[in-house]
Amino acid sequence: MDQRDLPDRLRKLMRRVPTLALATTDDEGRPYAANVNFVADDDLNFYFLSDADSAHSLHIVRRPRIAACGYPTFRLLKSIKGFQLRGECKQCPQVQWGEHWERFCGKFPYAIPFRQLARRQSFYCITPTWLRLIDNSVRFGFKLETDWPPSRT
Repeated sequence: MDQRDLPDRLRKLMRRVPTLALATTDDEGRPYAANVNFVADDDLNFYFLSDADSAHSLHIVRRPRIAACGYPTFRLLKSIKGFQLRGECKQCPQVQWGEHWERFCGKFPYAIPFRQLARRQSFYCITPTWLRLIDNSVRFGFKLETDWPPSRT
């Protein structure tokens, strides 16, 4: 496995991972973490639904730089896989809500009956600036990482 494999391996892994641990900072610079269900598009942008008044949403308005990680459940050391990222997060335009909802429900069909409740919330988009894949199935401690998108210098 090499750097060229990274985007496809990340896309495949993200389909299996339901939750991101999202890290933000408050006005005093204190770290804050929240778990959010997410979907990713083919460009490896991440989308999650949240109340605009939640702590992490309020943090994002003032400080859009975030960090996040995700991993599927595992039972064996060699089956540990996951990803980490840093990036910028912003609230998506409301006109895109339906598009993001369809993608979200494709991954989380349990959400479909809650559309009316969910409509009160906003989608947020994370645009990664750095990504890391962790995959112990290759070897213990195996990592691939890159600035994102790859054309960054």
